[in-house]
Amino acid sequence: NKKMLTSDHGQLWRNVGRQIGAVDTERTKAVYGFIGKGGAAASTQKRRPVFIDLDGMRVDSRTDFGVVALSSLTDAPIEESDNMLLSAIGRARNSGGQFDGDKMLDVGHPPIMAEVIEAEVQIRTKLGAELKVWGVNAEGFYCGKLATTYEDGYLCFHIGDENTACYYLIVKE
Repeated sequence: NKKMLTSDHGQLWRNVGRQIGAVDTERTKAVYGFIGKGGAAASTQKRRPVFIDLDGMRVDSRTDFGVVALSSLTDAPIEESDNMLLSAIGRARNSGGQFDGDKMLDVGHPPIMAEVIEAEVQIRTKLGAELKVWGVNAEGFYCGKLATTYEDGYLCFHIGDENTACYYLIVKE
């Protein structure tokens, strides 16, 4: 299939036709590109989930474009880790940046304005409901605990709707 590119070891892939790609290792999982089906309006409409399924992480994004990346912050693989970071960021631009179509006229200035990803995330874990998910702000402080469920070996939670962080710390408590 010419639209699907896969690394020799299978840990990296890119679907050129769907304009998405992934990193799929024991300690890091990421999806990027046009990861959503239905865009922002989907949060107010009934829709069937469309999961991108990696080995141990599933993402159903309501935001059409962005990256959702999960990494173990320990030497343990994600399935056994008690400390992980989830980063979820959509389109980002400097404040005051100016464009004429695709041509940048002015680079702009800080702060960078980043689109929050709205998605359901499911992570396979042996730690179950012992894991808690905290939104983390740009300064690194907790900014709210997310509701979670543990179903069929997966920790499940929603990001971007009530807690509008770009970073989430997943820790054993």
